Amino acid sequence: MPDMGRHQFGLRKASAAWVLAATCVVAGLLLGCRRTEEHNLYKFLGDRDPGVRYLAVSAVGDVGTSADLPRLEKLFRRETNDLVRGAILLAIAKIGGGSAAPLLKAELEREDGFSRVFQMRAVGALADRGLLPLAERVVKGETAIVRIAAAESLGSLGEPALPLLEELAARDKEWAVRIAGLQALGRMASSQAFAVVTRAVLYDEVKQVRAAAALAVGEMEDLTAVPVLQQALGDEETTVRLAAASSLVHLGEASALPLLTDALAP
Repeated sequence: MPDMGRHQFGLRKASAAWVLAATCVVAGLLLGCRRTEEHNLYKFLGDRDPGVRYLAVSAVGDVGTSADLPRLEKLFRRETNDLVRGAILLAIAKIGGGSAAPLLKAELEREDGFSRVFQMRAVGALADRGLLPLAERVVKGETAIVRIAAAESLGSLGEPALPLLEELAARDKEWAVRIAGLQALGRMASSQAFAVVTRAVLYDEVKQVRAAAALAVGEMEDLTAVPVLQQALGDEETTVRLAAASSLVHLGEASALPLLTDALAP
């Protein structure tokens, strides 16, 4: 059993370093600076507090450039906190470093990884389809929060990710995971994705999932969904009727405005 304490930040009251790091990051973003040195972030990347390192690394991922990659790769090799390692990996992937794929592959193959959420986000940010089989294998044995991260992130891989997203959206035992999968499918222009989402509108057993599917299908901008959404207006749950009516309005159905009012009726 891995030592959980080694991987956690060790919650405590915000230190002065936390305040300085947060102030530095926010001020830098507001000023529109693009170079890491301009944020004074380097001084925080080696801080003793892993929470401070995490915050600084996350900021580098948002505003850094290729010039930051060598330092990030060096930090990754010596970092002992898995959550910070995950944040570094995600930062490298977001910046677009060519070393991200082999680093990510090695992390995904670790049996005791505690940064799976970051790894899924990094796969999505990198959009390297070669990592998809390994990501699929990892996800199937992971917790719901990791499966949600996979659903939210892997849509960037396009059509090759459809089987995994369909599995998460239609058959995952946790309804929150199904919602994340449906939302990801709703952002994809695919007849297969459309079929999964419209089926969930009518047949998922959880009202939150049916409502999320109704909203997702509206975002797909496919008018063939109108009959399905109209049928969903007869759902016994108000939230589902409201979501269906909202999507009909979004699709430009002239009849949907009074239907939206009806959907709110008890």
